[in-house]
Amino acid sequence: MKKILTLILAIILNSAAFSQEPPGIVDTFIANFEKASPDVKLQILQDAAESKIPDIEPLYDRALEYVIYNADRLNTELVIRGIGQYAIGRIQAAKYKPARHNVWEVFVIDTDSYTRSLAMATLRDIAADDEAIIEKINKWLDSQNEVYRMGKPVDYQVIIQCIQTLGSFGNPGSFRIIFETMNLALNEATVNECEKALKSIQGDVKELYIEIIRNGPPRDKKTALEKILNSPDFNDADKAMIAEVTLNTLLHSAGSSKEEKLFNIEVRGIAVRALGERGWTNAAGILIEHFNQVLVEYERSLADKRYVIETIAALGNMKSHEAAKRLTLFLDLINTYTENGRTYDEQIVMATISSLRKLGDIVAHGSLLYTKYLNYSETVRKAANDALQNLKW
Repeated sequence: MKKILTLILAIILNSAAFSQEPPGIVDTFIANFEKASPDVKLQILQDAAESKIPDIEPLYDRALEYVIYNADRLNTELVIRGIGQYAIGRIQAAKYKPARHNVWEVFVIDTDSYTRSLAMATLRDIAADDEAIIEKINKWLDSQNEVYRMGKPVDYQVIIQCIQTLGSFGNPGSFRIIFETMNLALNEATVNECEKALKSIQGDVKELYIEIIRNGPPRDKKTALEKILNSPDFNDADKAMIAEVTLNTLLHSAGSSKEEKLFNIEVRGIAVRALGERGWTNAAGILIEHFNQVLVEYERSLADKRYVIETIAALGNMKSHEAAKRLTLFLDLINTYTENGRTYDEQIVMATISSLRKLGDIVAHGSLLYTKYLNYSETVRKAANDALQNLKW
């Protein structure tokens, strides 16, 4: 019995011995890397690459962990930075996705321009599907925009790499940040890269622009509107609808300073012209609201007369009974002032009569008729008569 137990024990021990396989070559490289000095660590990485060992990428990932752990030594021991750069380069060559988080961490901790550019270019190849990293890149670019606004220096080369990476991802969540970067106009190169990146963004681009118009800073609203109006990628209905959204948004967010108010009026003017040119009847209501506002601004010497005239012209293209009613009331007011000896502005009067003629709404009949009897110039009275002839009974 004792011999049988001894035999069984021997078999178990021998089996355990044979089951302990020697470490693989990748593990050996990692083990040597762990105990080596920084200079030797770099040589180990280089030897691994030259040996073309299969599946060696975990070694490079481990090297990045070493760099991250020793972040405080990056500026004093340049070989550590070299380890990070070499490892990132090998990860990029292999497109080794599991290392993406460590690549990002190295980007964060090392402010060296070359390291950051290399890391960002590598993320372009290995992090396209990682929403968390994409959001981190968005926030980093946003922070650089803020640094630039404060008048502090930024690394243009790294920012360009960042823009190119976000553009290659095509994630809709990056649209606003890239657009703001473009509008800051850091330099010509960044603007060009932003324009290319914006074209690569996936999703409903119209809605992405509308989001900027609704929630972006004033100057971004203007740029967004102008880009849409000048783009061949949007039809007239889309352009008019976005102009309407812009006008509606700006009417309820005028700003507090005089500069903000003047800029608000300017951008509303762009939207009004776009609506008038396209005869976007859906916007008649918001145009009337704008007309009421711009008259007040004109009286207060905030809005130039041209904004009043352009709004009157736009209302004349609306094919709207409500627009005709509002312009008729305005003509009644001008007639009252004129009858009481107040000086009238002939350009505004003529614009009002011209729009009422285009609209051809019978609601204006009495007001146009009365205009003929008042102390207006012959030009105004003739225009009123022509408008009367165009009314639709």
